Amino acid sequence: MKEIYLSFFCFVLLISNTKQSKAATQSVLVTNFAFTPASFAINVGDTVLFLWGNGTHTTSSATIPIMAQPWDAPMSMNSPVFMYVPTVAGTYDYVCSFHPSMVASFTVSSATGLASIPSPVQIMLNSNNPVLSDLNIDFYLSNCGMVKIDLFNIIGNHVQNYVSEQLSAGFYKRTITVAELTKGIYFLEMQSQGNRMTKRIVIQ
Repeated sequence: MKEIYLSFFCFVLLISNTKQSKAATQSVLVTNFAFTPASFAINVGDTVLFLWGNGTHTTSSATIPIMAQPWDAPMSMNSPVFMYVPTVAGTYDYVCSFHPSMVASFTVSSATGLASIPSPVQIMLNSNNPVLSDLNIDFYLSNCGMVKIDLFNIIGNHVQNYVSEQLSAGFYKRTITVAELTKGIYFLEMQSQGNRMTKRIVIQ
């Protein structure tokens, strides 16, 4: 059994009764000692997809809004993709920790019909206990609706559906087994009523 324990906290999706906003994805190319584009604007709940082009770099948060989740991800041949989903409005400045001249930023606004609780999203890993091999997911719905939780591998192939059901408003806990998964990078995606949130997990 894999020596892994992952906890996925504060996966918060608030659905209002007004017109819904669909999440979008903004790609950022990490290549030639630059982030391209160097600046852009997105909404809360959208995905920033960092794609490695060449060299050895990182994408590392510098100055970000209060209560936003910081990040520090390698970008290399071995780690070519990183996804970040902002849950707090504001300006996010980030850098490459290896190359201080590589600086960029993006601005996040609150999307119509999509609100957020400024709570951090965290993954905790404990490699010392071989019997813990489950992924624990906590999430909250303000209104009833269909909820889907799926796992994708690093190249975007669907691996497993864990939740696909109509749920009432409230807090929920789900536990999924990751013991059968091979080592590598995965993306856990939650969808409800046209809104989507994605979280990167690493099994090693």
